[in-house]
Amino acid sequence: MLHPIALKSNAAHLKTLLDKSKTTLYLVASLSVFSCQENSLVNPELTQSQTSTVALAQAMGAPKKYKLTKFGEQKLIYYPDGRIKGYVYPSYGLTATYSYNYTPGTMYSSGSIDVILHAPSPNTVNINQTYWFNEKGHCYKYQEVDHQPAGDVTLMFILGYNPNGQLVDCLQWLNGNVRGREHYDYNADGDLIKITSLDAQQVIYRTAIFSYTDANGGAPVDDLYPVSSRWSDLYEGFLPYFGKPSKHLIQSVVETLPKSPNPTKHIYYSYVRNADGYVTQRKGTYKLGSEPFETTPYEYEVTLIKIPN
Repeated sequence: MLHPIALKSNAAHLKTLLDKSKTTLYLVASLSVFSCQENSLVNPELTQSQTSTVALAQAMGAPKKYKLTKFGEQKLIYYPDGRIKGYVYPSYGLTATYSYNYTPGTMYSSGSIDVILHAPSPNTVNINQTYWFNEKGHCYKYQEVDHQPAGDVTLMFILGYNPNGQLVDCLQWLNGNVRGREHYDYNADGDLIKITSLDAQQVIYRTAIFSYTDANGGAPVDDLYPVSSRWSDLYEGFLPYFGKPSKHLIQSVVETLPKSPNPTKHIYYSYVRNADGYVTQRKGTYKLGSEPFETTPYEYEVTLIKIPN
């Protein structure tokens, strides 16, 4: 959940990656070993101020439907049918605008989604992202083209899933050269518990271990509106095409970077939830009880689902 998403694909970052060895990586014998299983679209739920009409309907037991409208600084916009239309991300005095276009497929019935990211000068960003997803509702290929003055920089991912519909492998190329791979492990509850990141030589350069029990050993808490984690190398946090997200709220993460001067980092999360159990605020700290280094608000739009007489 995790990010200015595509903004981390800046020129300096990509050119550093491009300078890495281009040794061929033996990736996977065949991506066909991964099967795709259909996932229903994420249907969030709300937590903001509610009118007396809504409150009365709640008291009478009318079901509600929640739609995320703000995550941190990012303000989301939707098409009438509920698909995300775009969002704006104000930061550092700029406003990055993401716009989405859904295209019917020819090879796969579900087609593709084209996303344009633009941030104005003085630090102009022009990025095109494309997500191809299949009839099972999973993204199987992702491409990002960063339009730089010196030429385009292209990042491509091929994604593989297990029979449970969970993303397990992300194979990566940069400008046609092998960049590396991310592998994902899950527990019996379906929660993501580990991300392993490897470079082009299949050497591990990062691991992230996730825990869903709090410091006091409390039981895991259901995440009623999951947003893709920023710990993953997937850039889109709001499109529900990457397999089943974790069932529970992340309570802590241990990130290990073997080649870093500070190789291990612990992050703890705490949440404020509304009466329906939906997160309205998440805080991240480096130490239990310390001041947060980030505070992320969640805002929603709520509608009542009409029940036929």
